[in-house]
Amino acid sequence: LQKEEVVSTQAACQMATHGLKLLVFLGATAFPYKEATPALVLLGLGAVAGTFLGKKVMDRLSEELFRKLYVWALTLAGAKILVVDGILELISG
Repeated sequence: LQKEEVVSTQAACQMATHGLKLLVFLGATAFPYKEATPALVLLGLGAVAGTFLGKKVMDRLSEELFRKLYVWALTLAGAKILVVDGILELISG
């Protein structure tokens, strides 16, 4: 897959799971939407800005550098989950 296909596939999967979570949260919680509206708007604006910035950065990356950064990001995320959320959590009880 090309870098744009990797990112768009990941984005589509993430959008689908977030959509399902949103349906669950809407039905199962008493989230204070009125009070949270300003924060939600800011989060949405940040997501849009991040999308534009990410597109500009990705356009400048070669396929090779993108792959290296992508593999490192996944490796670091996996290591964090394994070590911090797994092993250290088990040790500290």
